[in-house]
Amino acid sequence: MMQRHNQPGKQRNRASLIVMIALAFLLMAGTAVLVSQLPEDDAWRLNTTAEPTGTPLAGFPCDAAQAQNLYPFGGNVIRLATERITSLDILGTEQYAVDIDFASPYAIVQGDWLLAADRDGPGYVMLSPEGLSFQGELAGPVRGAAVGPDGVTALIQDQQNGNGIVSVLEAGTGRHLFDCHFPESGYVLSVAFVDSAFFDVSLVNTDGSAVQPVIKRYVIQGNQTGQLVPDLTALYPFLRHTRQGNPVLAGASQLAALSFSHDGPLWTRTFQRIQALAAYEDSLFVLAAESLNASLGLYRFDASGAEKRLVDVGESATGPVLSGGMAGVASGTRLLILDSQSGELLQEENLPADIVRFAFSGPNSLIVVTNSGVSSLTVH
Repeated sequence: MMQRHNQPGKQRNRASLIVMIALAFLLMAGTAVLVSQLPEDDAWRLNTTAEPTGTPLAGFPCDAAQAQNLYPFGGNVIRLATERITSLDILGTEQYAVDIDFASPYAIVQGDWLLAADRDGPGYVMLSPEGLSFQGELAGPVRGAAVGPDGVTALIQDQQNGNGIVSVLEAGTGRHLFDCHFPESGYVLSVAFVDSAFFDVSLVNTDGSAVQPVIKRYVIQGNQTGQLVPDLTALYPFLRHTRQGNPVLAGASQLAALSFSHDGPLWTRTFQRIQALAAYEDSLFVLAAESLNASLGLYRFDASGAEKRLVDVGESATGPVLSGGMAGVASGTRLLILDSQSGELLQEENLPADIVRFAFSGPNSLIVVTNSGVSSLTVH
């Protein structure tokens, strides 16, 4: 009897629940219709982003996908595509083009040189601000490169059944000079020129129970003149040099300054995360975060390891880009120009879209690529 008395109540409760769900669905549908009928003008929306502050001198539009393939270079912009490399002026007008057949093109810019190569193939193209310098192919894909002060080029050639090769090419002509072969079982991580006479190659040896960094130094004629096997056990993909010619390695979380005339690291510095390492004049510049939840900061180190935190950048960052006494870093839509020694903020710009990459195009100007376009900005 009790069970029969409770059944109508359960049915009423179930019916009420169904009515409430139906009313909620109708309310959501009505809201969607209302939103769809709001005016297209975005003025009714709350403004949650900073207003653009930069005054572009000139530029041209692009979308986010196109922006990934645009590189400021020599006062122009280089556009990469699988079949063509094109140099554009700041208005987007074609200046010259080079035909290629790359599956996955990418570019490395160093000073007055831009190397375009294929991640999945052997082709490469070297550009100067005046146009095509040379182009060619290796036996395997080009995984990295460095260009010396006088234009001598070192290409890291990947090998499926080997340990990697560094191929050295003559400045200007691209004529093959020699190859550096390595007996260690492992991989070539990076190559960097000390000056016009020497370059270093960073390897990782995997013969032992742990990875072992190895640095080899070569003269430009091809002879090996030194080797370092530091007491380090992590991967160090970044290689730069102090003005004194000492190599500095950067891994995911540690900096290590080395010397061919000294046993052991000269100094080390540990962060939670390292994103970039650059060398300029007497200083090293590092984008790094101190802790897991901390934002990236721009740090300047001298040759002895003394450091100065120049500026807090943000959770993500682009740069640093260095010119004269200035350092540039970007985060999202925000672009900061600093005094590279003191960290004094010289200029701040808010662009209309997220910054992909940028470069100084002269002592008083920048070319900036964002997800919505390319623009030239004046440095005050």
